[in-house]
Amino acid sequence: MKLNLTYLRIIIAAFAIGLLANTAGPASSRAGIERKTRELADNLVKIRSSLELYRVHHMGRYPPSGSFEKFEAALRTKSETNAWYINGVPANPFNGLNTVRFDNEPAGAKKAGYKFDPETGAFQADNDPAYSAL
Repeated sequence: MKLNLTYLRIIIAAFAIGLLANTAGPASSRAGIERKTRELADNLVKIRSSLELYRVHHMGRYPPSGSFEKFEAALRTKSETNAWYINGVPANPFNGLNTVRFDNEPAGAKKAGYKFDPETGAFQADNDPAYSAL
């Protein structure tokens, strides 16, 4: 009888652990998405500020958009205040890419970390259409 009671306790404990894991999993997943969204929003603010500062210092022109390398190199040069505009394009936390694309396809095409429109100055996330509005 004592042996059966021990098995019953083990089954109840396993069931309770399973219930806890089932409810904690989605909560931690949501927390991860919220953390990545905050990080992405912070990255966008930093880059957009750097782009505007660059534009002010260069008579209304944005950095060259012929290639990502030229774009990033321009932003990594020292400004008039002897500070870099940005120390490098940070990776998009959702897809891990720190690249920028300049084509005419809408943001959210999942081809790069970010999309930059040199005509309008719009700098957007490219990991998903839902995040391009940030």
